[in-house]
Amino acid sequence: GVAMARRTSRLQHAARLKMAQHVRQQLAVDTLQLWAPLSFRVGTSAQIPELEVYSYVLLFPRAFGTFIDWYGAVKPLARRVLADFRSDLEIRMRQDRVLSKLVGRVTVQSRLKSSPSAFKKMVKGAKRAQQLHDLLGIRIIVHNRHATNEEAALWRIYAIIMRMKGWEVNSRRTKDYITRPKPGGYQSLHLTVQHRKSAFKVEAQLRSVRMHNTAEFGSASHAKYKALLLPKQILNDND
Repeated sequence: GVAMARRTSRLQHAARLKMAQHVRQQLAVDTLQLWAPLSFRVGTSAQIPELEVYSYVLLFPRAFGTFIDWYGAVKPLARRVLADFRSDLEIRMRQDRVLSKLVGRVTVQSRLKSSPSAFKKMVKGAKRAQQLHDLLGIRIIVHNRHATNEEAALWRIYAIIMRMKGWEVNSRRTKDYITRPKPGGYQSLHLTVQHRKSAFKVEAQLRSVRMHNTAEFGSASHAKYKALLLPKQILNDND
């Protein structure tokens, strides 16, 4: 924790002091590719967003500044859109008689991607901010009455989402990892829905409790920090 705090302090000073550009960039590159993953491994991941933010300020001062302005402007509306989607979906699931016969209860989790996480995704995919499909996310975990009802319950929720007014499912981005699991056994049904009025997109993950436990704690766990693969131009400039 002390080492990470010192690293953060160095990044803060580098952003304020007039040091050579290649020194500033090297400090940021080392932070993103060495210190941030290390922070994750030693259990101090709460410091990662701060490390990432100061690194982005050093590496992409204009692009990150523009992105933060955009993120701050859309954040209030994005939260309202996500809250409305979640509320409408929860009501529809409670009222669905078919679903109630398949599951005992449903757990719903939602999140707005943090600014450093969203910027990382944008850089990695060479996308514009408006092209981020997972800025808003929702995860639906079903507690089945019987193990044999897993897939039926998830596809029932998919059908409920398809019928939601004001939203459109992007069928090209629907990914069935239930019948075709990822390496490691990861299973989930992914889909992207777009709000017709605001154009905001929500990435939805539908899974059973068993699938969720495998994804979060089992062989398919994402217990690995996804370091930003920086553009070759930056890396070459710091060789």
